[in-house]
Amino acid sequence: MKNRRVIILLVLVVGIWATIGYKIVSGLSDDHESIQKRPVVSSGKTASDTFLLSLDYADPFFKRKEAIRQNKTKIVQHVQVPNTPAVTVDWNVVKFSGTLYNASKNVPTAIVSINGFEYFVRESESVQGFKISEIVRDSIRVSYQNQSTYIKRVNLN
Repeated sequence: MKNRRVIILLVLVVGIWATIGYKIVSGLSDDHESIQKRPVVSSGKTASDTFLLSLDYADPFFKRKEAIRQNKTKIVQHVQVPNTPAVTVDWNVVKFSGTLYNASKNVPTAIVSINGFEYFVRESESVQGFKISEIVRDSIRVSYQNQSTYIKRVNLN
Protein backbone atom coordinates (compact mmCIF):
# COMPACT_ATOMS: atom_id res chain seq x y z
CA MET A 1 0.00 0.00 0.00
CA LYS A 2 2.83 2.41 0.87
CA ASN A 3 4.72 1.68 -2.33
CA ARG A 4 1.61 2.36 -4.37
CA ARG A 5 1.16 5.82 -2.76
CA VAL A 6 4.81 6.67 -3.32
CA ILE A 7 4.59 5.71 -6.98
CA ILE A 8 1.42 7.76 -7.50
CA LEU A 9 2.98 10.80 -5.83
CA LEU A 10 6.20 10.38 -7.83
CA VAL A 11 4.29 10.26 -11.13
CA LEU A 12 2.30 13.33 -10.07
CA VAL A 13 5.45 15.33 -9.17
CA VAL A 14 7.18 14.37 -12.44
CA GLY A 15 4.07 15.43 -14.37
CA ILE A 16 3.92 18.83 -12.63
CA TRP A 17 7.61 19.52 -13.26
CA ALA A 18 7.26 18.44 -16.90
CA THR A 19 4.38 20.91 -17.32
CA ILE A 20 6.42 23.71 -15.76
CA GLY A 21 9.42 22.91 -17.97
CA TYR A 22 7.26 22.86 -21.09
CA LYS A 23 5.79 26.29 -20.25
CA ILE A 24 9.25 27.76 -19.73
CA VAL A 25 10.69 26.33 -22.95
CA SER A 26 7.68 27.37 -25.03
CA GLY A 27 7.87 30.88 -23.54
CA LEU A 28 11.52 31.27 -24.50
CA SER A 29 11.09 30.25 -28.10
CA ASP A 30 10.93 32.89 -30.85
CA ASP A 31 7.73 31.48 -32.22
CA HIS A 32 5.04 33.84 -30.89
CA GLU A 33 1.81 32.98 -32.63
CA SER A 34 -0.45 34.58 -30.07
CA ILE A 35 0.80 38.13 -30.76
CA GLN A 36 -0.79 39.70 -33.78
CA LYS A 37 0.34 42.99 -35.22
CA ARG A 38 -2.39 45.37 -36.26
CA PRO A 39 -1.79 48.06 -38.82
CA VAL A 40 -1.84 51.59 -37.43
CA VAL A 41 -4.48 53.72 -39.07
CA SER A 42 -3.83 57.46 -38.94
CA SER A 43 -6.43 60.05 -39.74
CA GLY A 44 -3.85 62.43 -41.15
CA LYS A 45 -4.42 64.98 -38.42
CA THR A 46 -1.77 65.53 -35.84
CA ALA A 47 -2.27 67.80 -32.91
CA SER A 48 0.68 69.94 -32.03
CA ASP A 49 1.15 71.15 -28.50
CA THR A 50 2.85 74.43 -27.90
CA PHE A 51 4.22 75.53 -24.57
CA LEU A 52 5.63 78.80 -23.46
CA LEU A 53 8.24 78.46 -20.75
CA SER A 54 8.95 81.32 -18.43
CA LEU A 55 12.63 80.98 -17.55
CA ASP A 56 13.23 84.33 -15.91
CA TYR A 57 13.30 83.07 -12.32
CA ALA A 58 16.33 82.65 -10.09
CA ASP A 59 18.15 79.34 -10.15
CA PRO A 60 17.29 77.55 -6.89
CA PHE A 61 20.49 75.49 -6.93
CA PHE A 62 22.93 78.30 -7.56
CA LYS A 63 22.60 80.85 -4.84
CA ARG A 64 24.93 83.80 -4.99
CA LYS A 65 25.29 85.90 -1.95
CA GLU A 66 25.08 89.42 -3.07
CA ALA A 67 25.23 92.04 -0.45
CA ILE A 68 22.68 94.64 -1.33
CA ARG A 69 23.03 97.46 1.08
CA GLN A 70 20.40 100.03 1.44
CA ASN A 71 20.37 102.93 3.76
CA LYS A 72 17.95 101.92 6.44
CA THR A 73 17.10 104.26 9.20
CA LYS A 74 15.54 103.08 12.37
CA ILE A 75 12.87 105.09 14.01
CA VAL A 76 12.89 104.55 17.72
CA GLN A 77 10.02 105.71 19.81
CA HIS A 78 10.23 105.62 23.54
CA VAL A 79 6.97 104.45 24.94
CA GLN A 80 6.41 104.42 28.65
CA VAL A 81 4.70 101.31 29.86
CA PRO A 82 2.37 102.00 32.73
CA ASN A 83 3.30 100.16 35.88
CA THR A 84 0.89 97.33 36.36
CA PRO A 85 0.31 96.15 39.87
CA ALA A 86 1.64 92.70 40.68
CA VAL A 87 -0.98 90.03 40.22
CA THR A 88 -1.64 88.05 43.36
CA VAL A 89 -2.19 84.38 42.72
CA ASP A 90 -4.68 82.39 44.75
CA TRP A 91 -2.64 79.25 45.46
CA ASN A 92 -5.56 77.66 47.34
CA VAL A 93 -7.05 76.42 44.05
CA VAL A 94 -4.08 74.04 43.65
CA LYS A 95 -4.03 70.94 45.84
CA PHE A 96 -1.36 68.22 45.77
CA SER A 97 -2.72 64.74 46.56
CA GLY A 98 0.29 62.48 46.04
CA THR A 99 3.03 61.09 43.84
CA LEU A 100 3.24 58.06 41.56
CA TYR A 101 6.45 56.62 40.13
CA ASN A 102 6.85 54.78 36.84
CA ALA A 103 8.59 51.53 37.75
CA SER A 104 10.64 51.17 34.57
CA LYS A 105 11.62 54.82 33.97
CA ASN A 106 11.48 56.09 37.58
CA VAL A 107 9.63 59.22 36.42
CA PRO A 108 7.53 60.92 39.11
CA THR A 109 3.93 61.83 38.34
CA ALA A 110 1.99 64.11 40.66
CA ILE A 111 -1.74 63.96 41.35
CA VAL A 112 -2.84 67.59 41.34
CA SER A 113 -6.29 69.09 41.82
CA ILE A 114 -6.77 72.52 40.18
CA ASN A 115 -10.14 74.26 40.53
CA GLY A 116 -11.72 70.94 41.53
CA PHE A 117 -10.40 68.93 38.56
CA GLU A 118 -7.76 66.24 39.17
CA TYR A 119 -4.82 65.81 36.80
CA PHE A 120 -1.84 63.47 36.51
CA VAL A 121 1.11 65.69 35.61
CA ARG A 122 4.86 65.23 35.19
CA GLU A 123 7.58 67.77 35.78
CA SER A 124 7.57 70.77 33.38
CA GLU A 125 3.97 70.13 32.27
CA SER A 126 1.34 72.88 32.40
CA VAL A 127 -2.30 72.58 33.39
CA GLN A 128 -4.67 75.56 33.27
CA GLY A 129 -1.68 77.92 33.19
CA PHE A 130 -0.04 76.36 36.26
CA LYS A 131 3.35 74.81 35.46
CA ILE A 132 4.61 71.97 37.64
CA SER A 133 8.32 72.79 37.92
CA GLU A 134 9.47 70.16 40.41
CA ILE A 135 8.00 67.05 42.02
CA VAL A 136 9.36 65.70 45.30
CA ARG A 137 7.88 63.18 47.74
CA ASP A 138 5.95 65.53 49.98
CA SER A 139 5.54 68.69 47.84
CA ILE A 140 5.51 70.15 44.35
CA ARG A 141 6.79 73.44 42.98
CA VAL A 142 4.14 75.28 40.97
CA SER A 143 4.72 78.35 38.77
CA TYR A 144 2.06 80.75 37.53
CA GLN A 145 2.68 84.10 35.77
CA ASN A 146 6.35 84.35 36.83
CA GLN A 147 5.48 83.52 40.44
CA SER A 148 6.23 80.17 42.05
CA THR A 149 5.64 78.43 45.33
CA TYR A 150 5.88 75.02 46.96
CA ILE A 151 2.63 73.25 47.76
CA LYS A 152 2.64 70.50 50.37
CA ARG A 153 0.70 67.29 50.05
CA VAL A 154 -2.86 67.34 51.42
CA ASN A 155 -3.51 64.79 54.17
CA LEU A 156 -6.50 62.68 53.23
CA ASN A 157 -7.12 61.24 56.74
